[in-house]
Amino acid sequence: MSIRYLQIGLEEDPVAGGAGPLSLRFEQLIPENHEFLMTFIDYDLSHVELPLAEYLACLDTGRDAKKQLLVSAVTELQKMHPYFMVCRENAAKLLNQCFADHVRIRFPSLGEQEQKALFLKVAVTDYSFYAAPDRFFTPYLLSDGEHILDRLYTLQDGLRKWIFLTIDNTSPALAALSAKERSVLYAHIACRDMDFPQLHLRTEYSTRSTPRMLKRLPPWDFGHGEDAGADAIPLKGHYDLLGQELDALMQDPAGEIPPLMQDVIDAAAGTCEDCDVITYYIRSFANLLELEVYQMVHADLRMKRCKNCGRYFIVDKSNQEYCQRLAPGS
Repeated sequence: MSIRYLQIGLEEDPVAGGAGPLSLRFEQLIPENHEFLMTFIDYDLSHVELPLAEYLACLDTGRDAKKQLLVSAVTELQKMHPYFMVCRENAAKLLNQCFADHVRIRFPSLGEQEQKALFLKVAVTDYSFYAAPDRFFTPYLLSDGEHILDRLYTLQDGLRKWIFLTIDNTSPALAALSAKERSVLYAHIACRDMDFPQLHLRTEYSTRSTPRMLKRLPPWDFGHGEDAGADAIPLKGHYDLLGQELDALMQDPAGEIPPLMQDVIDAAAGTCEDCDVITYYIRSFANLLELEVYQMVHADLRMKRCKNCGRYFIVDKSNQEYCQRLAPGS
């Protein structure tokens, strides 16, 4: 039986200097009862956002930031999930990402250097490797400015929908579907901007710069292609309506599966048993070889060097000494 660990972040060593990865036993953050996940799903994020809003008010008033408000926000994050308790640097990373987003949205007319100066006024600087502005001022802005903690609100909302469609049995109509059918339905609704539906299940397998494993599901034509008729729903409209149907079903779980959601289920009929394809995203030649060895280890394959040619070969029996290759010149 394998012992599973989660590498959850970096931990700064104040004595030796620098930082190193922090690993925990799998069950410390993902217990069998999944209580931490369920706590986050229902957590009122305003408990974190209210002290943060008061803390960031200094950017408008010019006064010094009240550090106690920041401490209060971090304490709430730690209550929300132990991920932020066992590795306190994770809270610093998340908050600094949110602060950089807030500065860029709140002060769009300022130059980048002025924005970075404002960021440093409020950034969590206890951990040097998560305090550099360049780390957070990237070309990509993942917030729309509605909330300081947009990243967490988006994550929470996405998880609620994922769980409702795939494993929540509150809706009798959804509960009657197979796990595969429910996953297909979620994959299609959640990945509206993709060329094909995806389950968005990603996991890293290696100990170094790792590729990601992505489960994919096949696409179906819902009448919005080039050959679609005059009555076909445009692609954007298709996904907008699906989103509206999902929201309505979440509001009234006792209802029947809405018509467009049912179309997705029907389109997947007969394909659910063999629709999973696993793709490994290889970022380097080293990743490719690491993946191969990783798969061989977990398949419990064994190798030996052939006593004839000296090259490795896969052995079926422990006493096997020779490979099946043809001898040179034969």
